[in-house]
Amino acid sequence: MTRCHFDAAFLEHNRPRIHSLRCMGCGVCVSTCPAGIRTLVKKSVR
Repeated sequence: MTRCHFDAAFLEHNRPRIHSLRCMGCGVCVSTCPAGIRTLVKKSVR
């Protein structure tokens, strides 16, 4: 897994996860996912 610039991507029990409060929606994890299964989901503005 390519390192997330915002430290939002991590592994938990050998599964990729995203820390939603750290994710800025840049899409690096989506474009570099070796399995091609990551997608971006729009977040509501708080």
